[in-house]
Amino acid sequence: MKVNDVYRWSYIDPPKIDPYWCKSQIIIVSKNNNDEFLLEDTYWSGGSSTRIFKEHEVGKTIEIQFLGNLDDYEKISKYHTRYYNPKDILDISHKNSMGDLIYLKKGAQKDLQIMEKELQYQITKCEDEIRYKTSLLKDLQEKLSTLSVDTYI
Repeated sequence: MKVNDVYRWSYIDPPKIDPYWCKSQIIIVSKNNNDEFLLEDTYWSGGSSTRIFKEHEVGKTIEIQFLGNLDDYEKISKYHTRYYNPKDILDISHKNSMGDLIYLKKGAQKDLQIMEKELQYQITKCEDEIRYKTSLLKDLQEKLSTLSVDTYI
């Protein structure tokens, strides 16, 4: 474990009532003044409401799954994720985060297969919109050709 490690966490024996209320279940490791590792849930940005675990609680109170170390990543916008392999992306956004918390592994290269999938998705979306608009246009033209005071428009 080292500073800026990021983990997904869960309770081993969760409390009965709202165990994950106001918790992202994502922790980032820091150190306190006594050089002890602290595992801070990212739901709140500091303050007295922040849930902090100590290293000795791992395996006793909580289970953790390593996601990456922030020192190995650089922040990017969600828009740019369409260029990279998901294995090179660290997304620690959650329902209370202010904006996207998305990081790209340093040195990651754009992935042509991922980019091709994105373009295929956009093409399919455009084709669907064209079909829909064509159908809508046909319906509107039909209404226009049979227009009366009783026509619903």
